[in-house]
Amino acid sequence: MGYQDVFIETADEVTVHGWFVAGRSSQVLLFFHGNAGNISHRLDSIRQFFDLGLSVLIIDYRGSGQSGGKTTESGIYRDADAAWRYLTEDRDISASDIIVFGRSLGGSVASHLAAQHQPLALIVESSFTSVPDIAAELYPWLPAR
Repeated sequence: MGYQDVFIETADEVTVHGWFVAGRSSQVLLFFHGNAGNISHRLDSIRQFFDLGLSVLIIDYRGSGQSGGKTTESGIYRDADAAWRYLTEDRDISASDIIVFGRSLGGSVASHLAAQHQPLALIVESSFTSVPDIAAELYPWLPAR
């Protein structure tokens, strides 16, 4: 499974690192991972999507892996938008050929991006419903709601 290192500049001039894995189909899965680890920890998942024929773009959020900057909520949304622009502008991939996928923390990133654009599909896996729901689950003795 060959890949291309990509370095994408965000609107606030942070460089995020990712891998582009070219598949057999014109469809691309834009992969947003969870908060632990980096893109190198997602090889099994990348392989599954690649075996389905999909190309995959996976990025590390600012502050992780080889990406610059410091992790912030607004920053990772800018990272996602930069990845979208990379696919649609630099690679000239139609929005109707992009599947946005988010796992865990990446589910909120993927959902936010899909609300701003019109991808072919949005897939959210093992994410959370809201910050108050997570707070209530982790800290039941606090008035999280």
